[in-house]
Amino acid sequence: MQRGFKPGTSQVATYLDVHFDATAIQGYNCRAVLGGSSYSLHALGRAADLFFNANDPAQKGRADWLVFTLVLPDEAGHANAIARRMGVQEIIWNRQIWTSSRASEGFRPYTGSSPHTDHVHIGLTNAGANAQTTFFTGWNVLSCGTVGCGYIPIGQYAS
Repeated sequence: MQRGFKPGTSQVATYLDVHFDATAIQGYNCRAVLGGSSYSLHALGRAADLFFNANDPAQKGRADWLVFTLVLPDEAGHANAIARRMGVQEIIWNRQIWTSSRASEGFRPYTGSSPHTDHVHIGLTNAGANAQTTFFTGWNVLSCGTVGCGYIPIGQYAS
């Protein structure tokens, strides 16, 4: 089993850190899904945790903006544009979960063993974790930062 981030996971974590200034990033953890026997996305190198404190207004604001940005529609109205292009499978933050398989439901209550109030969990599909989605192959993506939103070439931040 690979140890550490897969290439796409590393690039997504770096990109999100550049734009949203996490206090720390963690990823690889060789463990089973809590309460189960299958490997977690962290064990597979397909998940990153970007640390923010939900009790700190500035950090919570950055984390809220991060998860909101991932599910924004693009200029053509395609829902969850950045998440789809990155290959995001799941986002967990502050007792809420979004999954690509139930994207039309938006964020839903999350009641797992960790409330995820100290980090944003980003889990990627195999294609996303292996840098095989349009985020990595040259599409421009919507970038929303503190000064507003605009389209940028992904090559600036994806490496």
